[in-house]
Parts: sequence; C-alpha cells; structure tokens
Amino acid sequence: MKPDTTRNLSLRMIEAFSDEYSASRRLKLRTLVWDMWTQIHDDDWGKAFLNAYNESPIINGTGADQIKIRPSFAALRDCLSDATCTVFVAWVHELSYKNNLEHPRALEQATKQTFQMLLDAIEKPAHYGVDNPKSKTNYELGFNIGWIEPPNSPKQLARTVREEFINTWNNTDEPMEKGEQAESLSQAIDIVDAIEKRHRENGPYETDYTLSVTQAGDAEGWDIKTRKIVASAIAGREHESPRNLDEYEPSEEIDQIVARVFSDAGTVKEAEDKAMPTFDIEGPLKASLEGLLTAATDGVITDVGLLQRLLTEGAEAKSKAKELESAVARTARPAVRNIESSEDKELPKGDVKYAKAYDAMGMRKRSALDFDVPMFEWEHPHPMVPELDSAYIFRPESTLKALIGLTKGVNTYAVGHTGSGKTTLFLQIASRLNWPVIRVNFDSEITRLDLVGRDVLKVCPTSGVTVSEFVEGVLPTAIAGPFILLCDEVDRVRPEVSYVFQRALEDQGILLNEDGGRLVSPHDWHRIVATANTVGQGDEYGLYQGARHQSQAFLDRFTNWIEIDYLSRKDEMRLLKEKAPGIGDNVANTIMSYVHEHRAAFVNAEILQPISARAIEQLGVQFITYKSLLDNEDKALKMAFDSVVLVRGNAQDRAVMTGLFDRVSRGTS
Repeated sequence: MKPDTTRNLSLRMIEAFSDEYSASRRLKLRTLVWDMWTQIHDDDWGKAFLNAYNESPIINGTGADQIKIRPSFAALRDCLSDATCTVFVAWVHELSYKNNLEHPRALEQATKQTFQMLLDAIEKPAHYGVDNPKSKTNYELGFNIGWIEPPNSPKQLARTVREEFINTWNNTDEPMEKGEQAESLSQAIDIVDAIEKRHRENGPYETDYTLSVTQAGDAEGWDIKTRKIVASAIAGREHESPRNLDEYEPSEEIDQIVARVFSDAGTVKEAEDKAMPTFDIEGPLKASLEGLLTAATDGVITDVGLLQRLLTEGAEAKSKAKELESAVARTARPAVRNIESSEDKELPKGDVKYAKAYDAMGMRKRSALDFDVPMFEWEHPHPMVPELDSAYIFRPESTLKALIGLTKGVNTYAVGHTGSGKTTLFLQIASRLNWPVIRVNFDSEITRLDLVGRDVLKVCPTSGVTVSEFVEGVLPTAIAGPFILLCDEVDRVRPEVSYVFQRALEDQGILLNEDGGRLVSPHDWHRIVATANTVGQGDEYGLYQGARHQSQAFLDRFTNWIEIDYLSRKDEMRLLKEKAPGIGDNVANTIMSYVHEHRAAFVNAEILQPISARAIEQLGVQFITYKSLLDNEDKALKMAFDSVVLVRGNAQDRAVMTGLFDRVSRGTS
C-alpha cells in the first residue's frame, strides 16, 4: 500500500507503530520513508539530496566523527534510526492535516516540507541537528531540531508519538474522514489542472483557473460550495507553490473527463473544425465494435473510448511523440567528460588514508567488514579512477573476498558467467576507494610485446634523424604505479603469453629484456586482478568459445578465488526499478520471471545467448519509452523484448526465447 493518501499513510503508520519488536518496526518505518521519498523524487529533489550529501560534515568523510555512505538516499535511509523515522512520518501526518483545506495536495506538500527539514539536518547538523553522544557522528542522523522540544530526547519523543497515535487511532475515526476529504479534494484539483493544461496547449490563454473550475464542475455535477472550495484551494496553491502543468500527466480516468469537456469544441489547432461526437454504445454492439478494433490494430486500441480520445487528440499526440523522441535522443547522448591528462602533465599526487570497509562501501556495519581498507586522496581528480554508480548493489561475500585481496595485496581471480558482474564489482570497489584502474581486455591476439612494450621508430623533431625508442606496454606501467591492473577475460589469452606475468604475480617486478634488461620494480599499491568465465581449464560449459587451457603455473599464482553468481531476484528487481523509474510491479515481475527462465536455459546449454544486468536495465528503460508512445503495455513489453533480447539471437535461440517469453507473459511459468 503506497502512502499516497492520508488514509494510506495512517494505515502504514499504525502497522509500524504497533510492532513491539524494534528491529522489524525500524524496517517498516524505513520502508515507509523510502516509499514517501520515491513519490516526491524528481531531478530537483535528486539534486537537493546530492547537495546535502556533498556539503554534509558527517556522512561524506572518513574522520573519527564521520561516516561514509553511498551518495544515494537508499544508503541514507538504511542509517536512519527508529526515532528519526517515527518522528519524521508523524510530522508529515500532522502537517498534512494542518494544511488540508488551504493546500489541495496537503500530503505532498507536507512530505516535501519534512524531507527538506531532514536534508537540512544532514547538511548543517550544527544548526538544525539534534545531539546524540552515543552516535559516531555525535548527532541523531537526519533528526531536525524543529521536531523536538527540550528536554525531550529523540527516543522519548518517538515513544510518546507512537503511544499517542495508537490511542487516537483506537478512539476516533476522524483521521479516516480527513483522509477521505483530502483524497476527494485532490482528485477534483487534478481534474481542473488537466482541463487547464488542455487550454494552455491549444494556444495563447490567460486565466485564473475560473473557466477550468466551471467546466470541471459542469462535467462532474459539483454544487456551488464544492466549486468555491476547489477554486480557493487552487488559488492558495498557486500563490505559494504553483504546479508545473507541463510535467503533469493525467490518469486515464481524468483524460476521459477532459475529453467530455472538450467534446463540443476544437481543442487542437490542427483538429477538424467540427469536433468528434461522443458515442454512447453499450451491449452487444459495443462488444462487437471493440472486437473489430482489437483485431484491426493488433491490440493497440481495445475500446471505443480510447479510439475517440485518440481521434480527438491526434495532432496533440503527434506533437507529444516528437517531444518525447527529442527527449530520448538527449538522454541517450553521452555527457562530455574531459578526463585525460596532456602528455606533459603528470598524474596527480596523492595520499593514502584508511577507513572501515563498511563505511567505504556504503554498507551497513557488520563484523565481517569491520576492518581497515585504503582510501586514496588525490590533489585533483584522477582520470583513471572509475566512475561511481550509486545504484550498484554489493554482495557481502564476494565484496569481502575482493576487499581482502586488494587490501592484503593477494592476486585475485574472479570467475562467473557472462553478465554476472565480475568486472563491475572491482570497478565499483575502486570507485569508492578512489583507486586508479588500468583495464585490459584479453583475447587470442594479445602478444608479449603488447604487454611489456616494444621498440618504435621516431623522427627526431630537431635533427630529422630516425631513432629507435622503447615504448612501455601496459604491464610495466601498471605495476610501477598505484594501479589495479584489471585483466578482463584472462582465460582467452594464449598460454605462452601469460608467462610474462610470472614475475609480476610473484611481486618481483618485471625484467624488460627488450629495453636492455631494465628492471621495473613494483609499487607498494599495485594490484593484479583477473576475471574470466572459466577457471582456466577450457570451456567446461560449451558456452564460451575461445576459452583456453591455461598453465597451472600461471593459475597457481592467483591465491584468492571468487566465484560470482548473478544477483538475487530481489536485488535485480530493485536495480530494475532504480534504472527504469515508473515501471509497474506487474511488468517488473514479468521481466524478472523471463530472466529467471532465460538464465536456466542458458546454464543448461539450451540457448547460447546470456542475459546480463545490463540487458535487464535496458528491458525496463525501453519498455518505458515504448509505453509512452504506444499506450499499450503488452505491445511495449514485446517490442522491448525484441529489441534487447530476441533479435540478437540465432534462429534456434529465438525459438526457445520466444516460447519462454510467451509463457511468462501469460503467467503460466
């Protein structure tokens, strides 16, 4: 149940407050806070959080009175105490009632106001926070001083709030009645806003909402009192926090009301002079007509009301499609990042400090990660530090093994199916430790000279004489500096080439015979990590053509082995919803059911095509794009499946994948 109305918020609060076990109560409250955040979250709120995160003296550092968390609200949520969450939701609840008549979206406004207070307490705890000597940061994280009156402590206040709310709930039905009022008023405001939006889209139009309120009242049969309340609520909202109608997307139910309002007038400049008539078709005739529509449009249009709306708004829909197409193109365009240093500019100097592993990774405190890991600090941004992905999900066991290998200087070999996240694990660890990475993708064409270096002929710019100059390869460069050498797909390299790693893997540096026997000594902070689909004994699955048998002498020098499997369904579902915001639970479940079936077929060698987290993300993103254009979820999901998964497969794989998709789409898997 989403806390999208005061009624639903009350029900969620009573469910959490009535839980006598603090751990499960805290989990319910954190989930409630998260749901409230997702309802208001947009680009502006994302920027507001990042600003608070970057400016905060307590959650973005490694000092004795600081904690280090990921720059995401999900990470902050997992650090909020029972007291903070309790008083937060109670404050939202109280504000929503105080603003009920003056603000049509009382709950939304109250939620935003309270989240701003929470972010203020994070960004400037000395001004807005509440002391807690038992906390590492010396503050009750996120608790705003405006929520409390001394000498109460946050815990005391939270206990009082829970008791009073439960007693009030058991003795009165008033909160339910107010919730119904707020929900009804919000619905009326949405109808007026949808009509107002249509007026503005049709051309030059200036109004104080009076015409839209009148048209909405006529369409819905509101009495004079209701119209005055709605008009007053809109006037108050527009005075304090005007709504951006360009970003407002009415529901299908409200769209039908708007269609009725504009059925007797041209609503689009390009529309016919005479508007489409309204149809009142019921019974067998309606069923027959809708059957013909479904068959003729391949399921895109299934009812008469949708057809009438599409005809009335045809020109407008084309305009919206073009705008969406432009927006998608802008989104797909990569941002320009100038990360390369010029040839005469050295890489930045830096220092190494230490932090607890759980703080560095932004994970909750646990004994398994209660050890120190190096954190690099550079005088200016290092161009070889990977980009941080705040949505990345760390798995505790594989993260622990990887951190042990990097911290202790043990050569690490990560093995797993394609798309399981082997390379990404080390890149995201490095991004949080600020550790530069040199990544090499191995294949059968890699030679010794590619790795150690070679002589090249150059023309001296002053004398014009051609001279020979030794240019180092990737291996001496990587081990001579504080770099993680990430050897991707190392099982594809030819065995005789891998012997060049022998000395480096023994931490003895590398001897460059090609450069007069020069010895490159290893840097204290260089590390070597390998990833592969096999354990170096050839293609045991029959899925990875080109995987070679590697020398046991080479493999024996890797003494930290990590087997990485795919994320759990729960974690991949969370990742899908973060990467494709707005995707519904039904579609998300269908996608994850297909992924489960696809991977089972892949592991059993029924198909040769894998499916990775990247593909899951794209299934969600492309579904959202197609749905906005087609207004048909089934068709949009099928097109996303074709684009991301089906078309890249061979004929045999396509037959199997189509069968799997059809089965999960029908819900019979």
